Amino acid sequence: MKLPDRSRHWVKEIEKAFSKAVLKADKEKVEDAYLYRYVPELVARARGLSKPEIIEIIKEDVEARVQQNWKLEEDAKLHYKFYFVYSYIHSHVATGFLSEKEADRIMDEMNQSLDLFDDCGGCGGVH
Repeated sequence: MKLPDRSRHWVKEIEKAFSKAVLKADKEKVEDAYLYRYVPELVARARGLSKPEIIEIIKEDVEARVQQNWKLEEDAKLHYKFYFVYSYIHSHVATGFLSEKEADRIMDEMNQSLDLFDDCGGCGGVH
């Protein structure tokens, strides 16, 4: 398991994961707001994690973080790419690969590198 060591590597990995999530969601007829729910399996695959209990920890953590934020922001579901990226990065906290501080730093870099709040609902022009 090797984490990306530069912002551009995180961007590349996250964009690839987002594209996979979009394709899967389109196939399964899942609303864009719920793309973040594909993060646990995508992160598990990227990090070589196969233990179901670890994947379940990621799922629970991601769901709790997103639901907490959705309660605080009325239009949060419109920013589905932001929540996908947020979930992707912070899932590494749930697994112990990153500290909360490291995840927040990476998230700040992703906010600068990716257009997470553009006029297509936060899709970054990808979807």
